[in-house]
Amino acid sequence: MNTDEKLNFEGRVAIVTGGARGMGREHCLNLARGAAKIIVNDIDEGAAREAVGVIRAAGGEAEAVIKDISTWEGASDLIEGTLDAFGRVDIIVSNAAVINMCPMSEMTPENFDRVMRVNAQGPYYLVLAAWPHLIRQNYGRIVLVSSGAATVGQPTLTHYAASKGAVLGMVRSIALEGEPYDIRVNGLIPVAATEMTRQVHSPEKAAEQEEMLPARLVSPVMAWLAHEDCKTTGELWQAGAGRVGREFIASTRGYFNRDLTIEKVRDNEAEIQDQIGYAVPLDSSEMYNWIVKNSIERESDNR
Repeated sequence: MNTDEKLNFEGRVAIVTGGARGMGREHCLNLARGAAKIIVNDIDEGAAREAVGVIRAAGGEAEAVIKDISTWEGASDLIEGTLDAFGRVDIIVSNAAVINMCPMSEMTPENFDRVMRVNAQGPYYLVLAAWPHLIRQNYGRIVLVSSGAATVGQPTLTHYAASKGAVLGMVRSIALEGEPYDIRVNGLIPVAATEMTRQVHSPEKAAEQEEMLPARLVSPVMAWLAHEDCKTTGELWQAGAGRVGREFIASTRGYFNRDLTIEKVRDNEAEIQDQIGYAVPLDSSEMYNWIVKNSIERESDNR
């Protein structure tokens, strides 16, 4: 479907965490161009206020709220600061994250905990703090930024992948709870060159990514998922280099045998892994029904 209608965010208030620079700033600018009122959240006060200045210079409305969303107090204060500034909260773009390359052999509990606090606890605390307000107004759009490291893996980033995998679980479960209240929740996997990705790539690779994977080709996808016309929820979209696609978790038909043994599992691994006829359950109930239905059909076929 094509239309000439321009989408805007007039009357909407958006929080963008990690909004001071890079991908986060791009998100702030994109939403502000659509007339959203922007809360730039970051722990770098100077950079956050600079981003606010850029938005205002372009005719937008924005405020900086300097809070650490990896703590419950910080997340709660961010919501309160948003309400104080603009009186409501409609859109949450959970973009803030930390990353560092570290092989399993060198991982420390402190390193793991820090990444989990920012990347997993942060989004959860922020949504939790906003939840009563979103429920009360019967509206919300939440975009939680995940990573391909969570879906396909990446060596030396196990801690980061774990934190972003937690985000995927949040997307699906919070979406189910929010749907009756028109609170739509989706995950976004950006494939783009940012200050954060430059930390984990060689200068040559980073330069290549700057050209092929600009942040500006991710932000429009975020904006659509944050728009009131978008009714999609509980999904995971990937965006990069001008491509937008859906990522999903599927269940294969698998191998069926009511007299299962370790040897039968070994001997039928190809059938277990076969992707023909897979299903994409939308929640745990659908998963259960798929397993039961598939098992009954397979048992009937074997008679």
